[in-house]
Amino acid sequence: MRVYDSGSILETYVAQNDSATFNMNRGDVSAWDTRSDDKGPEPEAIAYGSFGGKDYIFVGAERQNGIFQFDITDLENVQLVGYTNTVPNLTGENGPFISPESIVFIPASENPTNSPLIIVGYEGASAGTGSIGAFQVGEPTPVDPR
Repeated sequence: MRVYDSGSILETYVAQNDSATFNMNRGDVSAWDTRSDDKGPEPEAIAYGSFGGKDYIFVGAERQNGIFQFDITDLENVQLVGYTNTVPNLTGENGPFISPESIVFIPASENPTNSPLIIVGYEGASAGTGSIGAFQVGEPTPVDPR
């Protein structure tokens, strides 16, 4: 049973709020909008986490290089509440955190930071350059995806 369909919310949000990286490929802004005719941002990684009395889904978009945070506490009112993109600059030079492939949520009670974390496995810009990033997450303010 489908409980939510995000439709084009990922692409709409990025087009309006991070347009320099819109549908780029492998973290390379010179490859801007090269994914629209393929799989778009290619959501590939997903993790569920609960904190502060709310439920969240974290979605890693491999080609877009973005990580989106959705508040799914009320499935009748799912909200995009956070976005980050780890492209280090807009010069076309790739950094170590390119193409998220996997995400794991770690509750605050299970790590020494005492804050909820997501651990993201990155494929890297070329073979053999993968890396792992750790990000502290919190209770965000909802963003307007339009």
